Amino acid sequence: MNISTDSNIIKMVDRACIIFEYISMQNSAASISVLAKELDLPKANIYRILYTMQQRGLVEKESDSDLYRLGKKLIAYGEKVRYDSNLVELAKPFMKQTSL
Repeated sequence: MNISTDSNIIKMVDRACIIFEYISMQNSAASISVLAKELDLPKANIYRILYTMQQRGLVEKESDSDLYRLGKKLIAYGEKVRYDSNLVELAKPFMKQTSL
């Protein structure tokens, strides 16, 4: 785990991002124990971060287990990014490269 040493970074937010990134890279849901082991973070911190993210819809806890996966609210966020991004403007540099 790479906790930033930048003094402007908020440690708990940085940890939340690391947990979020780890979950997003997995092919299946992750448990608090696995996250603690893989990320070398205290289980209590992971629980509190996941609980907060769950309350915000960013992660979902499987009802029949203690496993967490990305939440459906992220679909809305992704759609917002897609809507706000001008695909043509983003693609222009690549289109110029291939037209040479």
